Parts: sequence; structure tokens; C-alpha cells
Amino acid sequence: MARETADVVATILIEHIILRFRLPRTPQSDNGPAFISSVTQQGPLQELA
Repeated sequence: MARETADVVATILIEHIILRFRLPRTPQSDNGPAFISSVTQQGPLQELA
């Protein structure tokens, strides 16, 4: 993704990875701004954890 936003990252993680394979034991990231934004830190991904 050339210009991913936090909303896009959260949607892809939930719809294409978590719902298909379950939550990862240890998520890994390059700590890009889309991953460390408030959407992924306090949004739907935290509710699944």
C-alpha cells in the first residue's frame, strides 16, 4: 500500500486476517503511522484483544 490510512489497516486486519485466521499471538509492525494511530490502539482491534 502506497498511502495506507489507519482505517484501511484496521479494516484489512479485521476482515482479511483476524476473521479468517483468528488473532495473532504477537502482532508485529514496522511502527508506521497507520499502525500506531489511535484507530488501531484504541479502536476495534483493541476490543478484539
